[in-house]
Amino acid sequence: MKRLRFIIAIILLPTVVWAADTRWDYMAWDQDCWDQPCPRGNITGIVVPAITMQVMLEGSGYTTAATVSGTFNIQNIPSGTYNLVISSPHFQSVNQQVTVTNGQTLQLNNLPSVPMSCNPGDVTGDGKLGLEDIIYGLQVLADIRK
Repeated sequence: MKRLRFIIAIILLPTVVWAADTRWDYMAWDQDCWDQPCPRGNITGIVVPAITMQVMLEGSGYTTAATVSGTFNIQNIPSGTYNLVISSPHFQSVNQQVTVTNGQTLQLNNLPSVPMSCNPGDVTGDGKLGLEDIIYGLQVLADIRK
């Protein structure tokens, strides 16, 4: 039985190595591009204030999260016009229409996110001034964040 498993593993190993080495991302097919790869582009940007937020292209299935520094990157998007939505609990959603162009990277900087709270200094938008808010304020004062 051990020999049979070993023989099967030896036979399947080249297939697994080939599949892992093959780049399939350039062959992403879309419903409008049956006979050829679709034109694709990228979107990168920065959300201000820099708090982890969800970034998505509405209705497309493309989504990512902004990092704690506020940066985000969505790659290999079919060319076209999309509604970019940035959301997080306790923040108002940001909606912006964007156009992705073949072979281009769309750079979106300083996209504003507005806390739902009315408390000055409440950057988390939870309605309370907490440690996270204080740290954020100190980082702004120390010119670590903008």
